[in-house]
Amino acid sequence: MSYFKNRIRHIIIIILGLFFYTILLTGVSRAVFSTPNDGRNLVGGFVSDLVIKSSDISKNMRLLLKKPDYLFYNNTDKDGFTYFTEDMSSYPKLLVSFKEGRFNTKVQLLDISSGEVVKEWIPDGKQISKLSYHEGQPKEFTKGADLNFGHPVFLKDSSIVFHTGFSLVKLNAKSEIEWVNNENMFHHSLEADEDGHIYATGSSAEALFHNYMLDSIPIHGKKLQENILIKVDGKTGKTLLAKSIIGLLEENGLQDLIYKNGYLTSDPIHLNDVQPALTDGDYWNKGDLLLSCRSLSIIFLYRPETNKIIWYKQGPWLSQHDPDFYGTKSIVVFGNDVIFNAPDSYVLKRGYHFTNSNSQVYVYNFEKDTTTTPFSRLFKNEAIKTHTQGRSEILPNGDIFIEETNSGKIIFGDSIKKKATFVRRIDKEFITALKWGRIVY
Repeated sequence: MSYFKNRIRHIIIIILGLFFYTILLTGVSRAVFSTPNDGRNLVGGFVSDLVIKSSDISKNMRLLLKKPDYLFYNNTDKDGFTYFTEDMSSYPKLLVSFKEGRFNTKVQLLDISSGEVVKEWIPDGKQISKLSYHEGQPKEFTKGADLNFGHPVFLKDSSIVFHTGFSLVKLNAKSEIEWVNNENMFHHSLEADEDGHIYATGSSAEALFHNYMLDSIPIHGKKLQENILIKVDGKTGKTLLAKSIIGLLEENGLQDLIYKNGYLTSDPIHLNDVQPALTDGDYWNKGDLLLSCRSLSIIFLYRPETNKIIWYKQGPWLSQHDPDFYGTKSIVVFGNDVIFNAPDSYVLKRGYHFTNSNSQVYVYNFEKDTTTTPFSRLFKNEAIKTHTQGRSEILPNGDIFIEETNSGKIIFGDSIKKKATFVRRIDKEFITALKWGRIVY
């Protein structure tokens, strides 16, 4: 009889131990993931690092065993839009690209106020992969690979243009392929001017020669990434311009921005946005380009007709994305506000660190030479942060569109609170990545 009593006592002790362990682990995890400096001030560096490593291992194993890497664990947000205010009638439309499965990507134009699908494109993923490949493609592109379709542009005839990371593709209104340009690697952002020309960020398959470094020099075991500004004819898909950003800095006497600290990485520029000015402003001309270089934390204002960089600013944003012209005197910048480890460095346990616990949107005023953060309360209240990627746009009514890309979520809000969110749910546990959504007027 005493044997069974001891067994019951042991079972009760184990259950209670697991119960209190779960409470303790939950509290420590909350402290680590929801407070500045990864909770080190509360639980100590050793405990913080242990929780982060355990979380990363369990998450990676779950995704490896159950789901592909374009899905995010999220069992709370409902599919589509969730509204936190009654009136969304003044809002424009939203264009999103997302993957529902292997070779199964959809692009949808959505009415934000109602959540209805206005139009849908279903690309032929296998055919696009076939047309995107050629023998000169980098080894990262395996023949027959399932590609991701990013940052679609909506054109006047209801056609769309998007990139695959390796090529640029145009579909007509019926989802039929009009052209594929695979001359360079296309990635990150796409923007159209009023003539339907597409401005893209990209990389050359081959490193080009530069005055201060060897041709095709291998850096940290990798080839130097030759980031280029690309302009493509939207009707024919013909490349009109492919210009090296390193070369552009050399031509403007700014090459010291790349190596002035005496250290060169394989990705010294990381061009992630080219934004054409569609109208004249007080400090720019129509046709000028905003260039975002993440590795430098610099925004450049470039005038192609004279090949001159007429202005640039480094920070206060860090590792930024998505600069936009705003009014006639300002620009808006999505600051990821994150620093990364240098290659082969283990200073930062995650490989990155948020400087202010969340990301931020900055408004720089040329006339006053001032930078403000009018949406800081919204970002803090909603803990909005994405260490890579990210989009934003201030809407005509003063609200803001934000894509928290690393979480697969879009947020609309004012300066204080969110008004709506959007996710595309795959099942009860996972939502799918949004490949750079876009506001469409």
